[in-house]
Amino acid sequence: MDALQRIRELLEQYDWSVYKLSVKSGLPQSTLANMFARNNLPTIPTLEMICRGFGISMAEFFDYTEDDCLSSEQKTFLTKYNKLNQEQKKLITDVIDNMK
Repeated sequence: MDALQRIRELLEQYDWSVYKLSVKSGLPQSTLANMFARNNLPTIPTLEMICRGFGISMAEFFDYTEDDCLSSEQKTFLTKYNKLNQEQKKLITDVIDNMK
């Protein structure tokens, strides 16, 4: 399951519309709508805002049992990432973006 599918699953689970997720997460509705329409995976900062909107951590977002595809190393990374402050998270995101 990819991130978009997981977001769809959470929308259904919470019985939320994209608009309600927009309000709860602070993301523009157009950003979310375009993400789904274009089938674009969210960036880490966008995903973090989505998780905050749902009231879950990124580790919880990826910790689903139906199709558990994350390795223990990936889960450990997400757990550590969630403990960082905003400035540290931005630095990590910038480093990852520069690796492309």
